[in-house]
Amino acid sequence: MTDVRVAFPEPCGEQWDQMAPRGCNRHCAACDTEIHDLAALTADEIEALANSGEKVCVRAHVAEDGTVATRSASSSGKRRVVAAAVGASLSLAACQTAGEPRVTPLYTVSGSFGWGTGDRTVTLTRWDGQSETKRVQPRREFHFGNLHEGSYVLRLESGCADPIVQEIEVGPAHINVGEVNFDSECIIVGVMQPAARSWRG
Repeated sequence: MTDVRVAFPEPCGEQWDQMAPRGCNRHCAACDTEIHDLAALTADEIEALANSGEKVCVRAHVAEDGTVATRSASSSGKRRVVAAAVGASLSLAACQTAGEPRVTPLYTVSGSFGWGTGDRTVTLTRWDGQSETKRVQPRREFHFGNLHEGSYVLRLESGCADPIVQEIEVGPAHINVGEVNFDSECIIVGVMQPAARSWRG
């Protein structure tokens, strides 16, 4: 049996715990919509819901490896896995500032993100408050260049985990913080749809 792949293009800020129960699901008063709890459904039921052609709002419990919590099927056989392709809309918003004029000597701060769900946001803030933000996909590197020597704060964020904040001293050498992994899971409330076939988890 093949895995089920779903996407969550429209996550929202409504709180599941504040919604009125409706069987295994809940009712969202803000948009007068029933929210389906994917943890109470099997992979087959989730696939049918995603392929229904209707706008479907769900609550999804997504692990850091991209798998969605589901109910085990009662029939015997290999368990199907539901994998989430979470879009960049889950990433935290951040502002970008104009680049610093080129300086000598040049220093860099770099690193990479490990496996995860959704884009990451990494912000480097200088001692005077100036900052630069980059949005980076999982399993991709980030790089800040053209930096003055001095004290910086590196803030690494995921849509599904507490931010990681590091104070670093730039110079007299380049800095590589290595691979960053967020040991957390994500709970999404929002619209679900089938993921594109070309997506690779």
